Amino acid sequence: MSTGTSDCEHRDDWLLEQDVNAWSSLAYVAAGLLLAWEVRRARLPNAVYGLAAIAVAEGSGSLLYHGADSDIGQFLHDVPLIGALGFVAGWHVGRLRDRTDAGSLVGLTTGLVVSGAVWALAPSATNVAVAVTVAVIVVASLIARRRRMTTVWSWPLLALGAAAIAVWALGTPDSPACDADS
Repeated sequence: MSTGTSDCEHRDDWLLEQDVNAWSSLAYVAAGLLLAWEVRRARLPNAVYGLAAIAVAEGSGSLLYHGADSDIGQFLHDVPLIGALGFVAGWHVGRLRDRTDAGSLVGLTTGLVVSGAVWALAPSATNVAVAVTVAVIVVASLIARRRRMTTVWSWPLLALGAAAIAVWALGTPDSPACDADS
């Protein structure tokens, strides 16, 4: 029995309402644990512990949200997402001042605080918060390029980003490619 469609997967009355989305959310948890392991092995800076923690939180929140639609599940799904983007945006801004670790943590904190406030006032505005964060990343990257700093964007990374955006767009209920019964 279907109770509605979101993210191009019907919500049903089984154990998890959106089985594929819920179980695949655990990949965030695995990625967060891997990041923490690599920081512990001194292969990544300590600031990445913040990204690791937020990845685990995103995966857990996403499992809750896709497992059983609820306000708390959506909050725990949306807020860590913006926190993670804030980390990346903070890294890019911090890079302009040779302070990537501090910038990352300030970005993470700002992302969590702002997205928490945005979510409390207008939960549907999460995509706006994502767009603002992506804009900060793009502007900081353009400034770094103008300053002739080491390039961090490569064609494969841009292609991966474009593919991610395309898959996200194709996975929305309004997409002509969406078949929630498949």
